[in-house]
Amino acid sequence: MSEDEWYEPVGFEIEVIQVKSDCRVNHKVGETFNAEYRTPDNPICGEAFIGMYPLLYAVRVNGDMRQLGKENKFETTYFCPSRVVKFFIRGIPRCNNCGKDVNDFSELTLVEIKYPKNVCKECYNRIKSLSD
Repeated sequence: MSEDEWYEPVGFEIEVIQVKSDCRVNHKVGETFNAEYRTPDNPICGEAFIGMYPLLYAVRVNGDMRQLGKENKFETTYFCPSRVVKFFIRGIPRCNNCGKDVNDFSELTLVEIKYPKNVCKECYNRIKSLSD
């Protein structure tokens, strides 16, 4: 990996897990969306995404969903503003240098290359060996 490459610190898997009645956007149970810093590539309801964005951002900056009564640090559910569609949101921390998924931010080490990056053990060892 080049020191100029950058991977977002968190990726998100978003899945429709419940639809109570007709959805204006026609979301269906089992529909999935992947997002990072940008909105998902496939269409998701704008109102739903705007509403869930604060949860995505909280996970992106190492927030803990357990403080909101959830069972897992990086997982939560979210009902759209009209209370029709329920989404399951899972944040996946990753290395800023190679994009490898990790279980927790604690598995990453902060390094200064050209700018600060949180990197996995493999990238840290490689970067350290290059600087020795």
